[in-house]
Amino acid sequence: MLFIAGWRAHVAAWRKPAQHLPPEEVYARWKARAEDPNPSLAALGLYAQVQLLRPMSAASCERIFSYLSHMDAPDRMTMMPVTLQGSLLLRGNWGILHQMVEEDHALEVGAAAGVKRRRVQGLAAAAAAKAAAADAAREEEEARRKAAADAASDSE
Repeated sequence: MLFIAGWRAHVAAWRKPAQHLPPEEVYARWKARAEDPNPSLAALGLYAQVQLLRPMSAASCERIFSYLSHMDAPDRMTMMPVTLQGSLLLRGNWGILHQMVEEDHALEVGAAAGVKRRRVQGLAAAAAAKAAAADAAREEEEARRKAAADAASDSE
């Protein structure tokens, strides 16, 4: 009877709806499995990582052949294989490269704004320190004059 109850629990677990995980979490789980001390599980984890990195459809391959057919022009027949490879790399990864350039530009603009902001803050702090020093010198001069006036009134 215990065996049947265990079997029913097992079947019920398999009938549950599939849990949908984001691809990053799936990859992270297999990456953790690849670091398992059990060599069989570690090898399985490495194999799963390699398989997850492969494209799941032939669309990327078809896209490359499409780029190649667009590059097939009479004036490009003397193109060296290295140049063709570089052109394909740039064309195939145009979106990623464009995003990287935008991020670099945003970082440079942000860094320049940060430098300018720090420069303005530094100038403001210097001006505040200069004003505070001038106020302290003025108060000290007033205290000296008052002390001199008190000393003169006491001597009269």
